[in-house]
Order: sequence, then structure tokens, then C-alpha cells
Amino acid sequence: MRETGFIKQNKEKWIEFEQTLKQKKNDPDSLSNLFVQVTDDLSYSRTFYPNRSVRVYLNNLAQQIFQSIYKNKKEKGNRFAIFWKDELPFIMYQTRRELLVSFFVFLLAMGIGVLSSAYDPEFYRLILGDSYVEMTKENIRTGDPMAVYKKMNEIDMFLGITVNNLFVAFYTFILGVIMSIGTIAYMLYNGIMVGSFQYFFVEQGLFRESFLTIWMHGTLEISAIIIAGSAGIVMGNGLVFPGTYSRLQSFQVSARRAIKIMLGIVPIFVFAAFIEGFLTRYTELPDPLRLLVILLSLFFILGYFVWYPRYKATAGFDNIENESRLNVSGSGKPAFKGIKSNGEIFLQLFIFYRTYLQKIILTAIVLSGFFSLSMLFALRSKMFELYTYYGSDSYSADSYLNVFQNLYAYLNYYEHPIFHTFNTVFFSVLVFSVYYLLAASARGKGGAEILSRKNIFTALKKRMGSVFLCITLLNVIFFIPDGRSFFAFAVFSPFIFLVIYASVYEDKNFVSMFNRCRKILHDNWLNFFGLALIISLLGSIFFFIFNSPFLFFYFEIITWNLNLESETLNKIFQVFMTLVSLFAIGVAVPLVLIGIGFKYHSLVEINEAAELKQRISNIGIKKQRYGMDVEN
Repeated sequence: MRETGFIKQNKEKWIEFEQTLKQKKNDPDSLSNLFVQVTDDLSYSRTFYPNRSVRVYLNNLAQQIFQSIYKNKKEKGNRFAIFWKDELPFIMYQTRRELLVSFFVFLLAMGIGVLSSAYDPEFYRLILGDSYVEMTKENIRTGDPMAVYKKMNEIDMFLGITVNNLFVAFYTFILGVIMSIGTIAYMLYNGIMVGSFQYFFVEQGLFRESFLTIWMHGTLEISAIIIAGSAGIVMGNGLVFPGTYSRLQSFQVSARRAIKIMLGIVPIFVFAAFIEGFLTRYTELPDPLRLLVILLSLFFILGYFVWYPRYKATAGFDNIENESRLNVSGSGKPAFKGIKSNGEIFLQLFIFYRTYLQKIILTAIVLSGFFSLSMLFALRSKMFELYTYYGSDSYSADSYLNVFQNLYAYLNYYEHPIFHTFNTVFFSVLVFSVYYLLAASARGKGGAEILSRKNIFTALKKRMGSVFLCITLLNVIFFIPDGRSFFAFAVFSPFIFLVIYASVYEDKNFVSMFNRCRKILHDNWLNFFGLALIISLLGSIFFFIFNSPFLFFYFEIITWNLNLESETLNKIFQVFMTLVSLFAIGVAVPLVLIGIGFKYHSLVEINEAAELKQRISNIGIKKQRYGMDVEN
């Protein structure tokens, strides 16, 4: 057919397509049908009229249709509502056995705590600590046994309890990576503590008062910890029982499922802390009212986490994402091209991390070692005020928090400006190193070229200044002595990291990338921050593994073989903790950075469709393969 005949035959159809595209609202199925027809015509024109304007016209028309489809694509239903209505109940139904195991482990541990306290009057002192026992006994003598709940003002108590409970829950969950054994052990510890705590009041003849007071908030709080335990077991089982997947692939699926469970119990901890902070202190409330709060809490937990998942399983779940979409092949190189769901980005994150694990760990070792020694040299004796070594005789209920209290002291050491400089330089070098590696991999460069001294030096000169300024800004936000600064940091930092990666990858200045990242996020802000939150939780797993209370045990083993004074041991411990804290950060933070980097490529494809345009432009082009003509 001659070109004029081809145009005459299809002209009216193409005009109709153009008019359809000008409409503000279009049916996605209709647009998809248009796209198929236009690409068919484009393929025909590439074959018979490769150098004519009709080919260019159809190519542009196909691109417009594609962009209209992508930019108007909406998720089915309200994502937030779907999570609570279908997704979380579906996961709870899948993990009902793990929930049952977690419940019985905690119940068994409570029984052990009760029996041990009954047969050994000193047992609850060992678990609760002498100071708490004596304080409570003094409160009993003064006629107010539950005075401990009235010492702080409502808001401070609410915030403090929320943070503490979330920490306990996440620690219970995180220990699941030790093949579920860590979670079970920590559940046993907490169950024994609760059992001993309750028996202590029974022994004082205060069972009714303690039950109605403690379990007003404890019903939600303890239930959420049990659910967190089931999440830890789910994650650990992914490592122990991989099934038809590889061990890494199985862990990817189980970890994602477990993290969603953890997200689901966050509101429960917040509400439990609200009850403890604002209601529990009123011990003069009528007993029926306090009992009603307990029963309502129990009804909610059993209803939503036990009965509702079973009911939905019978009625049928809607809007559930098939886990096969994760494409857990786990093989090959990281894939940067194309639009990816957050689940697919989660997979690519693991693939990239595994591929470049050696370089990431080496970077963490070098940075943590260099900056630990540098701070020791710069701060000298002042550095030894950062930490306090508690010793082996302090393994009480609070000893599990010591590492994190020490790390908090380390991160908030305001008195030494030089510390802030070291902190900023450390994170700047870490962020630049990870993003340089990621950007080079995205461009398809080989390992030798990635680590070329000339290339690294050139990139350092161009971009390190911008990276340093960005990290300085985040450092200022994080260290503002105001509780709200943490939330500002949590909201602002993912966007800043996105801008930094865009600047490194596109080799452009920070200012221009700021506006570009704002545009490519467009309607994807919630999706972006949701991914950042999930990956941050994943990073916290890595951090807590390296920077955990087990470090105290390892350090104790070392000190058994050293005949040194306590002051010297203190200094060794302080340097050791600084090194481990920085190394844990150097291993955990790259997870967040890499995930944000992959999200950048997906956002760019959504907004600009560069890859698809390239594929469209290749339609009809013939290539030689094994001596034969093939069409792209």
C-alpha cells in the first residue's frame, strides 16, 4: 500500500484518537485499546515507510496515549482502608499459627513467673529490681499502691510510654531474625516479668486493685506485644523454613509480611499509652467502669485479630496483592528500569544489597574505625563521658535498654561542637559512597570502573559539597532540642535523600534537583513516604542486630580474660560502643538510601516514560540475531 493510501485509510481514526486525548477524563480500557491500535499502525509504518513523517507522527501519538494511561492510573480503592479492611486481616489469618505459638509462649512464661515468685519470695526482686519493689511497698504503706502511675503529668507519661512500648515491641520483633529463637526468648523474659509483677501484688493482698488498674492499659499493651512476637516468629520462620524459595527469597517475603503486622499494632500501642497516661492514674474510678475498659479492649483484640480474619477467610478477601507479584526470583542483577511497586523495590533493594554487600561492609568498617579513632583523639577524656558501663551485675529489666540509652546519649551530646562536625562528615561520606555506587550501577558501569580513583575524585569535587550541606541541614534539624524535631527529621530526610541521589545520578546541582524531585513526586507523596517508613523499619532490624544487648554479653566474655581496673574497662567499653554504633549505622542506613534511590528511577519512569518511549521508538526496527532478521 502506498503511503498516501495508508494515511487516507486511517486518517479519521487518528483524528478521533487525538480528540479523545484532549478530553480531561478518559476510560483507561478505551485508552489501552487506542494504544494497541496506534502501535499496530506504528509497526506497519516502520516496516514500509521508515523514513516518512507518518512514522514520526504515529510515534508521538503512541507516546501521548501511554502517558495518559500512566498518569491517570489509580489504585483500586482507598489504600489506607484496604490495609485495615483486607490486607492486615489476610496476613493475620496466614500467620494464625504463629500468633497461637506466641500467645502460649507468653502464657507459659507468665506461669513460670507466678510459680517462681510463689516458691521463692526473692524471685520477683531479681526480676523487678529492689528499688521498684521497695518503692511499691512504700506506696502500699501510704495507702496508694498504684501511685507509680501518678508521678508524671499526663502528656509526658503518654509520650514516654508510647516510645518505650514501641521499642519493646520492635525489639521483640527484630530478634526474630535469630531463627525465631530470639523472639521466643525475649517473649519468655517479658512473660516471666509480667507474671512476677502480678504475683507481687497478689502476695500483698492487692489482686483486685492491681488487676483493674494494670490491665486497663495492659490488655492492649500485652496483646500487642504478643502480636509483635508472632511477627518476629513469622520473620524467623522465613529463614528457617524457606520452602521452594531460596533462604534469602523466603526471608524477603516473610519480613515484608511481618513488617506489615508491626505497622498494624502501632495504633494499639498509642491507644494503650493514652489509657495508661490519662486514665490508669485515676484509681478511684468505679470498678465496673475499669472492668468495662478491660473487656472492651479484650473484645477488640479478639474481634479484629482473631475472629475477623477467620470471618474474612470464609467470606473472601478483596484487593489482596498476590505475593507472586514480588517476583522473588532473587537472581540476576539489580533492575533500575521500569515502573516498580513498593514490593518490587523491596526485592531490588535486597538484590543490590547482596550484590554489593562486600563494598558496603568495607565502607562501614573503614568509616566507623576512622571516625571512632578521630573522635577519641579529638575529644580525649571528654569522650569517656558519653557512655556508662553498667557491668554484669545490672542485668535487670532495664539493662536491655542500656545500649540504646547510651546511643541516645551519644547522639545528643550537645556540649562538644566537634562531635557535630564528625557526625556530619561521617554521614556525608556514607551517603555519598552509597549513592555513588548506586548511580554507577544504574548507569551500567562495571565494578572496576565504579571504583576508579579518577572517577571517584571527579565526583567528589562536583557533588560532595552539596551532599555535605544537605546532611548539615538534616543534622541541625535532628539535634534541635525539641521533641518535634524528630518528627520533622522523619518527614524531611527521605525527600532530602531523594534530592541527593538525583543530584549524584544526573550529575546536576542540588537546587535544580530540589524542584525536579518535587515535580516527579507529584501525586506519589504518601506512597513515597510509606516506602521510606517500611525500609526504615527494615534498617532498624539491621541496626538492632549489631547494636543489641548481646553486646554486653560479648564484652563481659572479653573482660573475664582481662585483669584491668574498672576505669580502664570503662574506657575500652566506650570506644568499643562507639565503634559498634557507627558500624551498625554504616550497615543499616544504606538500606534506606538504596530503597529511595530505586524509588527515584520508578518515579522518573512514571512521569517521563523514558524507557517506554525508547521501546516504542524501537517498534518495527529489525535487528540481526544469529544471522536472521528479528523485530523488537
